[in-house]
Amino acid sequence: MANLNTTISIFALSLLAGSTIVDLPLNKNVQAPKEITSASHVNAGVVIDDFSTPIYSWWVNSADKFKLEKTEEEELKVNVISAGAGGVHDCFGRQFDGMDFTKTPVIKMRVKSTAAGKIRVDLKDANGVVTNGKEINKDMPAGGDFKDYYFDYTDRWVQGWPEKGIVDPVEIVEMVIFINGGGPEFKGTITIDDISAIPLSECPKQ
Repeated sequence: MANLNTTISIFALSLLAGSTIVDLPLNKNVQAPKEITSASHVNAGVVIDDFSTPIYSWWVNSADKFKLEKTEEEELKVNVISAGAGGVHDCFGRQFDGMDFTKTPVIKMRVKSTAAGKIRVDLKDANGVVTNGKEINKDMPAGGDFKDYYFDYTDRWVQGWPEKGIVDPVEIVEMVIFINGGGPEFKGTITIDDISAIPLSECPKQ
């Protein structure tokens, strides 16, 4: 009987050895890709994202409205299926490790768009308070080359909705990007090349 059991065991093992992971319902402990959350210090500013690494830390408020893709040129391609329709504030954004914005209160973003519209960037602190009390909107022309946009948060660390509050610039953990927030509807492709936080001294006069 022992020889029969041994023969059956060897036969079962040979079947398993010839199977693939797809064939077998095994519970594999697969480690998820490590999220890229840290920003890199460069010169006097801080690089928030240059898209040289995977875009795991990016999110969208609706997959039916935004599709994000990292290109071979190390850029973020945002296919905007529909944003702002019906006065809605559609957005996407990125989370990162807590950053002190007191010395680098300006977001510099390199962007181009296939359609004319408005782009707005809000910052959120570790307590969830957002810089929406004094919005910063920039006009994006259609087509053409990349353009640098500067979002200066000096004296803008306030929240207006859903309730009034003060944003803590010492512990900023997220950026929220709105396209035609509140309307009219926007459809097109936005490409972002680089995003960094820079000192006010490096920001051109607006």
